[in-house]
Amino acid sequence: MTVLTAQDIWLTISEKVLNNIKVFVLQNHVDKVLEHFHTRVDYIVRRYARFLPTYVAQSEVDDLKTIAQLELLETLKVWDQTKSLEMWPLAQARIIGAMKDHIRYITKSDPSRFYDWITDAAYVYMATNDRADLNILLKQGCS
Repeated sequence: MTVLTAQDIWLTISEKVLNNIKVFVLQNHVDKVLEHFHTRVDYIVRRYARFLPTYVAQSEVDDLKTIAQLELLETLKVWDQTKSLEMWPLAQARIIGAMKDHIRYITKSDPSRFYDWITDAAYVYMATNDRADLNILLKQGCS
């Protein structure tokens, strides 16, 4: 008769226990997970958006933030605690990859969509700048 140690028992059930914990967290505490990583996610999105053209960044930053949050949650699902105690390095790499994939998709998937996207972003950019110039002119005219 073989006597199992606590370590042997844990090795047999650990994957199932950890997966159940992940499911519980994702079902009941998504808002807390997103709140905990909010600053880091925002930083990555802002840093990535800096390298995009201004008119593109203005139109896509909300989508990039949503993509980053979804990828963070997806990372929680696949994160293996036995390989790394910290989830963030894996999440950061996956978030950046997901944002790059999004930009690639909207620019290469359909050339007409790319044209519409650039045109819409340019209109938003011009409208924003025109309003800022108009406000400056109005302020100068009133003084």
